Amino acid sequence: MKEVHTMWKNSHYDWLPNQKAIPKQLGEHLPKEYLDKLNPEELDRILLDIYQYLQLYAVGLEQIVWDQDDYRLGAGKNFSDAEFKLRTVLCEVQVALEERGVQPRVEVTRAAMSNEYRLLGRSTTYRNVRDWLIFRDYMNGLEFLIEVFDHLRQKLP
Repeated sequence: MKEVHTMWKNSHYDWLPNQKAIPKQLGEHLPKEYLDKLNPEELDRILLDIYQYLQLYAVGLEQIVWDQDDYRLGAGKNFSDAEFKLRTVLCEVQVALEERGVQPRVEVTRAAMSNEYRLLGRSTTYRNVRDWLIFRDYMNGLEFLIEVFDHLRQKLP
């Protein structure tokens, strides 16, 4: 898997959070300068950003699960489990927003992922690359979420 990650490390989809939004790669830590700029007063904005990022990942994972089912591919259960766990994280962030009285931004819809990325026909190669990029960015997003909240928790009085 490390070889695949290295080969595709600099490839990203324009409809998923970019390097500016999440300034790290999978398996790397956030730059100290980025963390130093974060403070608990920004929690509402951070929650909104993360909620939006997670919704985008959910759109991608949903398509992966559909394709796994449609083409009877071998990893359907794994992706389905990942999608379910993502829903759980989304719910937790949504509850945090509600408890803080923060109105969510406009909901992300399935339209965020255009047909260009959905309709790959029977091309196993393109589908595998697409699925890897989406799943990799999702895992990176979870690492980002954990690192940001760990950092903010340490800054709380």
